[in-house]
Amino acid sequence: MSRRIEIVLTFTAVCAVLSLGMYAVDAGGVSGILGNSSSIGACSDLGGQSTVGGQSSVGGQSQPGCAVVSGRAFGLQVNATVGNIALVNLAGLPDTGNVVTEIPGSYGPPCVLSILPALLNANVLCANVKVGNDQGTSTASLASLSTTLWGVPNIVARAITASSTTSCTGSLGSMTIGYLAIGNSVLIAKAEVVKPNTVLSVGGYNGVVSVTLDQQKAFGGADHGLTVNALTVQVQLKPLVSVSVVIASATSDIAGC
Repeated sequence: MSRRIEIVLTFTAVCAVLSLGMYAVDAGGVSGILGNSSSIGACSDLGGQSTVGGQSSVGGQSQPGCAVVSGRAFGLQVNATVGNIALVNLAGLPDTGNVVTEIPGSYGPPCVLSILPALLNANVLCANVKVGNDQGTSTASLASLSTTLWGVPNIVARAITASSTTSCTGSLGSMTIGYLAIGNSVLIAKAEVVKPNTVLSVGGYNGVVSVTLDQQKAFGGADHGLTVNALTVQVQLKPLVSVSVVIASATSDIAGC
């Protein structure tokens, strides 16, 4: 009887050791996956993904030094309508889309060499999001743009870039422009430094055409960041004609600092 009890106890102990060994291997495997994963959970306990534009679905607490960088950039966005008829509906080209990652690298589509719809001509448009260690930089650029929209003063713009950089210490934005003319008014004749959120008046079109250079919009909350629109032009010829142009838009965003 005693020998039977001894065998049973020995068998039970062996099973316990094997069971503990299996859990130890499993735990080590999970730890290794998390340590090498490219997903957001590799470095943090985030319950979702931060998004571009000031909103966030971050649901947990990040570990120190595990910031999640996000960003978006596009070269050109144009919307033009006459009444209920859409003349131009360019939603953003090229467009990186929302980039959310902890992995350093460069993300973005190839540059677009030219856009030639009937009412506008744009050349060499680029957009990119670069992610470093706890820092992201979004850039967008356009070499040239000219428009010939019915009833709207022609827009001619050249050599425009936008840049937005965000890290755990804050955000920095900038833009450059080489030339800008609207209608018969030359607003920028050569490359110059422009202050953020500079509003320009267009002779003969006051109250109809609104022009903003280096439009900067900061946002905060669970994440923080900055959107830079190098050039925005709004035209309202009531009650029928409405035109909105955004050239070179760059957004950078970070969460988990």
